Amino acid sequence: MRKGLSLRIKLLSTITMVLLVLVVVQYYVARTALINGFDHLEADRADIGLQ
Repeated sequence: MRKGLSLRIKLLSTITMVLLVLVVVQYYVARTALINGFDHLEADRADIGLQ
């Protein structure tokens, strides 16, 4: 009888979780950077339009 999970399963699940966390962090960083960039661009365009 085997107790617990095999080393291969543990390693695969750990790598999967780390990759998932990295993808989520990268998504939020990119989203924040793009939103800030477009906010500044929109404000600049509004200033130009008012002038």
